[in-house]
Amino acid sequence: VGAAEQLVVSQAFTAEGWRCTQCFTYGSGGSPTACPACGGLVVAVDLKESLVGNAARLNLATEFVPAGSALDAAGGVGALLRYPIP
Repeated sequence: VGAAEQLVVSQAFTAEGWRCTQCFTYGSGGSPTACPACGGLVVAVDLKESLVGNAARLNLATEFVPAGSALDAAGGVGALLRYPIP
């Protein structure tokens, strides 16, 4: 499951991006030719749909916060962590 305990998504969040089919690394913007983390195949995705779907697959809680919240100013998506990431 990793460090994330809960996904937090603004209702206003929309973004196109990419996801690695091997290690599930995500990125925004144009797709690289290969995953920068593992070299795997990347596919274009709707980030909101893909992140929420992956959280459900991993049994992570997902909270949607109203548009116009402070989360929008921070990019519209985040996570509550189980432990600090060094």
